[in-house]
Amino acid sequence: MNIEPFKERLRELESELSGRTTGVEGNSTVLQHVRDALERIRRGRFGKCVVDGGSIDAERLEAVPWTPYCLEHKDFLETGAPGGGNGATIVPVQD
Repeated sequence: MNIEPFKERLRELESELSGRTTGVEGNSTVLQHVRDALERIRRGRFGKCVVDGGSIDAERLEAVPWTPYCLEHKDFLETGAPGGGNGATIVPVQD
């Protein structure tokens, strides 16, 4: 996967959000996610789920380029289990 378009988009987002985070918690949260994604690019981990190291679909990255999770683990973290439930714990992959 060519990550250059994502890298450029994330840098633009970082620049834009950096200028307007004062007093806006939502923007500062997204800004941190963007910076985390740029760090994953630097480390060669961009596009890989932080939970299991599997690939994140390109369509998901197009929609949310800073995401650290594949759809399966995003759903798991939000609901606790695929298809529902709660109380789940996930330990991210360590580099």
